[in-house]
Amino acid sequence: MKCVKSDVGQLIPQLHQSWTRQLAWSLFSPDLFAYYPSPFRPDAWSIEWLQNLDQSGSDEPDFPRRLGFRFEQLLEHYLIDHPEWQLLGRNIQIQDTNRTVGELDFIVMHLTDGQVWHIETAVKFYLQTSWGWYGPDIRDTLMQKYLRLKNHQLRLHEHPAARTQLDHYGISQNLASAMHVKGWLFGHEGQCHLPDYINPAIQTANWELAAKWPYSGSYLDKSHWLDPIAMETDYPVEDGKEYPIMIIRNGQRQFLVPEIWLQSIDEQNNGQTV
Repeated sequence: MKCVKSDVGQLIPQLHQSWTRQLAWSLFSPDLFAYYPSPFRPDAWSIEWLQNLDQSGSDEPDFPRRLGFRFEQLLEHYLIDHPEWQLLGRNIQIQDTNRTVGELDFIVMHLTDGQVWHIETAVKFYLQTSWGWYGPDIRDTLMQKYLRLKNHQLRLHEHPAARTQLDHYGISQNLASAMHVKGWLFGHEGQCHLPDYINPAIQTANWELAAKWPYSGSYLDKSHWLDPIAMETDYPVEDGKEYPIMIIRNGQRQFLVPEIWLQSIDEQNNGQTV
């Protein structure tokens, strides 16, 4: 099936429902990382499928609010319907004696050539600080996520203990592996210094100090973070937040960051040199 040359970014504004925009973005927005690219492409079937879902007027399926689970279920929704992909397994636990060594996110077959893929998935939002790129939860950093994916998760299907689980699913051939990882990076004051392992086409925006930009509107609930043109939702900003919140200002998304969040990163790196 041939890929459509038109940018999926041109399709998303034409979709009227938030959940179908989330679906399109989760599938076909630029990969976060420059390596191990996603094998899923906006072919003609996919574009028509998205348009039909949007025009049907059907309610959003019961997707979870938690971003990682929501992202995975959006991808599963696509794989179940696509005529050239077959979903063989999802969230396959790999046990080595009494120890869990990891989980294979997706095992899928491309029916056109018979290739079986091990796909690791994630959706991430990171903010640039003087100490590097951090998620709203400061235990999550961009470099750590990349290294974890590259050195552990993508190689998990090669673990001897994985062979037993793959045999259970009737998978005997060698697997190709890829990352289906999407995201958004937030620089500060117009500066956005991307590491060399980041896809230069990744979507970027800015964050600002909450104290510098007083804001009395509504923040964007996580259930709408995957919608690239989502507008404000009815969740009023509360004082005393200790973590960044996403808002829409002048039609653009950005994070408002409290000082205490930056201080926590400084404390975490206490004694080190920037």
